[in-house]
Amino acid sequence: MFEQIAEAIAILRVEAAGYPTPVRAWMGVLALTFFSGLIITYWDRRALWGVAMAVVTISFLIFAKITFPEMPRSTAGAIIHLTAWPFCLIGLWRGGPGTYRIFNGWRLWVSTIAAVSLVLDLKSLL
Repeated sequence: MFEQIAEAIAILRVEAAGYPTPVRAWMGVLALTFFSGLIITYWDRRALWGVAMAVVTISFLIFAKITFPEMPRSTAGAIIHLTAWPFCLIGLWRGGPGTYRIFNGWRLWVSTIAAVSLVLDLKSLL
């Protein structure tokens, strides 16, 4: 099983390396933003929803590559973004405004880049 996971990760890396530089940069911004939720959690635990967006995406991409090896990474990514991210965003916004500005600003940034990604994903699937 670990061999399958390692092989799937290697294939996903090769696929991502073939993307244009702006797309790879955008993926880096997404990863950095979502994983920065680990730091923002100090101010508000709801930031873990941002981290969940990254962890769920990575886990599903690996699962999809193992289960459906012919499915392109972009299709698998779009599917997970359109199905899981809205729930994570709801969790991020549930409970009203945060007490700290840093969390509120980060949450707005996460929501903005997620919304842009969701629109781009929808366009790519249609």
